[in-house]
Amino acid sequence: MIFEKRTERIFLAIFFLIALCIPLFLEDNSFFVGKATTILILAVFVMSLDFLVGRVGLVTLGHALFYGLGGYLFVILTPEYEAVNFWVYAVYILAISALIALVVGVVVLRTSGIYFIMITLAISQMAYYFFFDSLEFGGNDGLFIFMKPETSIFGLNFLNLDNPTHFYYLSLLAVLVTLLAIKITLRSRFGRIVEASRLNPERTEALGYNI
Repeated sequence: MIFEKRTERIFLAIFFLIALCIPLFLEDNSFFVGKATTILILAVFVMSLDFLVGRVGLVTLGHALFYGLGGYLFVILTPEYEAVNFWVYAVYILAISALIALVVGVVVLRTSGIYFIMITLAISQMAYYFFFDSLEFGGNDGLFIFMKPETSIFGLNFLNLDNPTHFYYLSLLAVLVTLLAIKITLRSRFGRIVEASRLNPERTEALGYNI
């Protein structure tokens, strides 16, 4: 079982049951549905940070780099006055973000301790001021998507991004996918080695793993 602890399974069952019903109780109040959506989006961010810090043991101050990178990449890659397929471009952005993360990882993983923390902060701040001071990328005002992405799959359109309830359930799906991905990773051989390197790096290295 992916969720081994009984209390964890009960908590998650209650959470997702309540989360599924929230739009039904707030059907006439899109403001609170929007706030609940923001909470779900931040939950994805927190889970990924918890995985990196709590499970892998890499304390980083630059995690927000990838939180903002996805949004900027979407606007930069999409044509200004042309509706694009949301799912196709999501794959593009995930691939590019992963490539950037690989490059950043090659740099920061050559350090450890306080030096690791500071270099993650430095890279994040460099990216922040690059976009903040760049007129081409909107500067302090940011960027806007003028054409709403279309979300059809094989001609079937069941998701409207303008609908707060639809966007809420898309965010809830992202929470579920992130949770399952982390759980599956931790149960894999790679995940066990990662946790071992956090708990006892000397013993893990003695067993032949390059931590």
